[in-house]
Amino acid sequence: MRFIQRLLTHPSVANFNQTVWAMLIGGFIVRISYFMSWPFLIIFLVLIVYSQAYATVPQIITGLLGGDAASLIVLLTVVNCITVTVFQFPLLKLFRRLSIATRAQIGIVFLLLAQLLFIVIDDHSLVAWSVAFFVFSLGEVITIPTISVQIDEFAKTGLRGSYFGAAAFSELGNAIGPMFGAMMISSFSNDHYFMATTLICSICIACYGIIRR
Repeated sequence: MRFIQRLLTHPSVANFNQTVWAMLIGGFIVRISYFMSWPFLIIFLVLIVYSQAYATVPQIITGLLGGDAASLIVLLTVVNCITVTVFQFPLLKLFRRLSIATRAQIGIVFLLLAQLLFIVIDDHSLVAWSVAFFVFSLGEVITIPTISVQIDEFAKTGLRGSYFGAAAFSELGNAIGPMFGAMMISSFSNDHYFMATTLICSICIACYGIIRR
């Protein structure tokens, strides 16, 4: 409860229009409650982790390296772009015989490994950051394209449009992720933040295990 209170009173959250918050979160809960769908919750959580690539990680690097951060951020952007461009289609072809849930689990495992690497790497090593972000990008390449396919597969006949509409509310993860990251690194530490995202990835993997039963 104390963690939730600190999150809600953090400046990046408290300054956000409360009416908008109520509408967004309320709408998301209604959608999730109506469809009782694990995939929507998983997408929401995955996007919280995924959003760190363009929001929280650059903040962390800036805090660690100061004026030298720009070159590393550019390098990681290049690593991400090259990884997505080079590996997307080979990996899709490699995993084409696997089920959608299995593919998603593999992708989230890569995201989880990246979180662990972010914890243990040398904060000032360009190579270490590049390797960790390469692993993160592999997780992105596998997981993100799988999401839309999964919703299409999970949707019931005649409700496909409604399911994709409900999935759009899961995009709240992209909005909440940066605020969650900002609160964690300002109130706790970088390692605590990556421990939290590691836990989120573990929850997503466990949820896929429930879906497959």
